[in-house]
Amino acid sequence: MFKGCGWSTCSGWGKPNKEYRLWISSPFDPMRVLELEKSATCFGDLLSLFRDETREPKHRYTSPAGISVTWVGNTAETKKSSKCGVNAIVNLGGGDIINKEMSCSTAGFAKIIELLDGIGMMNGLTYQSIPYDWRLNLIAGETQTTIPRSIKALYKNTG
Repeated sequence: MFKGCGWSTCSGWGKPNKEYRLWISSPFDPMRVLELEKSATCFGDLLSLFRDETREPKHRYTSPAGISVTWVGNTAETKKSSKCGVNAIVNLGGGDIINKEMSCSTAGFAKIIELLDGIGMMNGLTYQSIPYDWRLNLIAGETQTTIPRSIKALYKNTG
């Protein structure tokens, strides 16, 4: 897996970054969806899940050792720039190079967020973005706790 991502060491030049954006990243990023070579396996290797039928359904799926997948705003490095989860669901493209060549929009939910903000709604107060790990099913994912917690918080804030 390490070699498939183009990494050669754990420190210095050629080491992996601590975090990568998963959606449609830069064409030069190891986490790119569009592979430039047939032998490139980084994206698939890192996002693969292992299923263990002997475990409880909530814990049945595991990522490869040392790999953790989460959303923008759920780590110390991205929490300040997450805008209560909005940045995890907008601007899914990997910058100008990708956005210019795509025939479809990579803006994600940016237009919806813009419209909600335009009518006076406030993220985290009157609406809440709820990013999730799309690789997991409903039982194994965090949405069963995140959605009710968010609804309770919105109700508490707005009555």
